[in-house]
Amino acid sequence: MTAPRTCRVCGQPLTGDVRWCLRCNEPSRELTPRAAVWQPGEFVDNPVHTGGPIPHWSRWEGSSTTFGPLGRIVATALFLLTIPLAASVGAFLYLLFLPVTAYALLPAIWAKGYVIPGAEAPAPPARRIERPGAHPVPPMTKPMLMWRGTWISIVFVGCLLFAYAPSVEVKTIVLAAGVLTGLFFFWRGYLSR
Repeated sequence: MTAPRTCRVCGQPLTGDVRWCLRCNEPSRELTPRAAVWQPGEFVDNPVHTGGPIPHWSRWEGSSTTFGPLGRIVATALFLLTIPLAASVGAFLYLLFLPVTAYALLPAIWAKGYVIPGAEAPAPPARRIERPGAHPVPPMTKPMLMWRGTWISIVFVGCLLFAYAPSVEVKTIVLAAGVLTGLFFFWRGYLSR
């Protein structure tokens, strides 16, 4: 706690450049002592259990940050299935770095989680916050759905042309049209507000 800007003894205002009172010569402190925040026997890092289900650390129960036993076994199996896959395609470097990857990944998969019994119940769905003066979102009409479907089809055809067209000119035209259309929609959607 910082020291007050008045003398503790006589109440004279203290200046910032001298470290004592100019009237009674009482030294001023930079920091004053204060009462302890925690009582004897209390610890900051230990939660105090007041009743109900007892939280605990567990490796075999799912928590909010870890999988349950089935998820851990599946994640470990998927990791171990990469070994024959890498060996079959000749990924020699992967096999060299496999111990390093296993040393980092497997302890994370099998880490203990802090389980609070009874916390598995799903949270209630979040309410939508209604802002005063906000316009409601209009429902999608048939022309709007057709317009969206047309644009999705155009993008899909453009991706196919860009991926499989044999000539460079067609790919250049598709790329230029995509960039210009994207810039237009970015300007219309964000920059014109």
